[in-house]
Amino acid sequence: MKELLLRCALAAPLALMFVVGLSGRTPWAFSHSLLDHADPPVGAQLKAAPARLVLYFTGGVVQDSSWVPLKDAGDKGLPVTVSFDPSDVKVMYADVPPIGPGVYTVKWQTLSAEDDDYAQDSYKLTVLKADGSLPADAAKSSTGSSAPSSSAQSSGTKGNNGVVLLAIFLAIAVVVTGALGVAIRFNRSRL
Repeated sequence: MKELLLRCALAAPLALMFVVGLSGRTPWAFSHSLLDHADPPVGAQLKAAPARLVLYFTGGVVQDSSWVPLKDAGDKGLPVTVSFDPSDVKVMYADVPPIGPGVYTVKWQTLSAEDDDYAQDSYKLTVLKADGSLPADAAKSSTGSSAPSSSAQSSGTKGNNGVVLLAIFLAIAVVVTGALGVAIRFNRSRL
């Protein structure tokens, strides 16, 4: 009976690892609140300046720790009023002051409501001149990216995903399995 219990104790962590491996996901995977899309779109060239930016994120954001500043081509900050959609925790609004033709950088930071981790990135918007041509500062900023990076910067301490936690879990499972194996052999040798 004792041996059966020990074998079950050995099999349980291995079965859990097998199920997690089959699913392709870890139960500890983190889902930062990253920018999914925006209105006006990321990198847009606009005929008229927007009165409001709408940012849609991949996860819920903590309102007190999420923000959107707007800067002109000279890196001067412009006052924006940030608000949130009361019916959708993934949507952030930024009311923009009247702005003229130019290239603007929209920087955002979110604190994820799911994993309590920060993420930040930026993208560019261009407001065209009245004749539809690019403003003078568009050439200066053409070296910068108009699209967000493929992975936003994260400043959290929990890691980018559950790989580290899964590795720790596997290491613990190997140690426990080995210790139980030694205990079984020791008990057999005493009989």
